[in-house]
Parts: sequence; C-alpha cells; structure tokens
Amino acid sequence: MFNLHKHHIDILSIMPLPQYSKSEIQSLIKEAENDNPIAQYNLSTLYYLGHCVKENHGMSYKWLEDSAKLGDSEAQFTLGDDANSDQDYKQAFYWFSKAADQEHTDSMSRLGDMYFNGNYVDKDEKKGFYLFTKSMHRYCSHEQDSLGYCYQKGIGTEQNDKDAIRWYQRSVDQNNASAKNHLGIMYILGTGITKDQEKGFKLISESAEQYDLEGLCSLGLLYAKGIYVEQDYQKAKKYLEEADDYGDYSGLEQYDKIMEKVNSALKNQRGKS
Repeated sequence: MFNLHKHHIDILSIMPLPQYSKSEIQSLIKEAENDNPIAQYNLSTLYYLGHCVKENHGMSYKWLEDSAKLGDSEAQFTLGDDANSDQDYKQAFYWFSKAADQEHTDSMSRLGDMYFNGNYVDKDEKKGFYLFTKSMHRYCSHEQDSLGYCYQKGIGTEQNDKDAIRWYQRSVDQNNASAKNHLGIMYILGTGITKDQEKGFKLISESAEQYDLEGLCSLGLLYAKGIYVEQDYQKAKKYLEEADDYGDYSGLEQYDKIMEKVNSALKNQRGKS
C-alpha cells in the first residue's frame, strides 16, 4: 500500500507549500528527469497531494523511489515508514538503514524500534538503545520517552530512575501522552522521585485524554484500586473498555485480571441493590 504515511501531511501542517506556476512545474520536472533527487522528492510530494499538478499517486511513488535510489534520505525514510506501517519489515529495514547511514535521525529511531521489537532483525536491546541515543535531538519527544523507558526498565543500559525521570520530563514538556503516563506512574508510586499522587493522577489523566492506550489502562486501574481517587468500578470499566477500543488488550494477563475484578465487583454491587 502506498500512502506516504503522514509524512507529507505533517510537512504541510508546519509550512504550507507555495503556489507554483506552470513554467516552474515544468522546470521542476526537467530537473527530476535529469536525476536531481531533491527535485524528484519535491515532485513526488506535489503529485501525492495534487498540489499545482493533477493528483497521481503512481507518479508520486515513481519519483519518490527514484529519489530514494539516488540517495535522498527523506525519500528513503518515507519509503521505509510506509513499509513499516504495512509490516513489510524487510523493506522498512532496507530503507531505514540507507537513510540512517546518512545520519537521518528519524530513520535511526525507527531502526531502534525494530531492534527493540525484533522486527525482521534479531532482537538486540543494546543496539536499539544505541540507535535511540544516536538519534536523540532536542525535539524528539518519542525518542525521549523511549529513552526514559529504557532507563526505567534497564533495557539496553543500566537501570537508572533519575535518568528515566529526566527523559520522561523532557518528553512531557512536549506534550507526549505516553511519557505523561510513564512519569505519572512514577509519581503515583514514588519511584525515584518524591511521591506525589495528585501530580501523578493529573499526568495520567492528561495521557488518557490524549487517548494513550496505556494511559487509559492506568487511569482505569487507579479507579479500580481507589488510588488517589474514590474507588469507582464503573469509571474503571469505562476507561479500560476505551483502552480496548483503541488497541487490543484482550488476552493480556494483567488486563484480563483487572477486568475480571471490575466485572465481579460490579456484579456484586448490582446483587446488593
């Protein structure tokens, strides 16, 4: 499936593309035909979006692939990201590796994910951690959250709660929902940080409001156990079911146990009423 993932749409949300005259489009096409990889990548974007040219996904893919073959790292990343979203991990690994060899940070991060999860490659947490660290730069909230998790769990590196909190906080500062849940749990439990259940509940609630699956599960668990909030099995079930709606949690032992306890409590409550 060719969909360019969200890559080009994200670009447009940051900086709308300018209007091009017919002569400018013809000039761009000529440059692309003369094997200019940047022109090919830009032309691919225009054809995909139907911007100043007639929308044509076939032509978009042709120019994108030509650009990638000539070494454009953005084109390589885009092809890799599409393959990854289609679970074609062999192709994803090929293109991400090509771009990562050029120090393309997002590609290094995606490769890190593949090594952590063992997608196409042998699972190698140390290599995954190395790639995440190498891809780290100031505004990558996903990588910051992932590094925090690595430090918290000791995955690919020595376990270190202080470093975990540091990276989680950087990610939270960029409104990352997953990091909010991770940091919120640490505040709830007082793990490596002064226990502050009010702050933890706030972070987890914000994560759930952003439809983070683990955030929804965590909020459901807080209501099920009455941690910081009054125990409320109806609310617990609501959030746990929302999590299952957005991702398949059925079959996970912890999720099933929590749901079983919640359903049993609600049944007892109905029996008493």
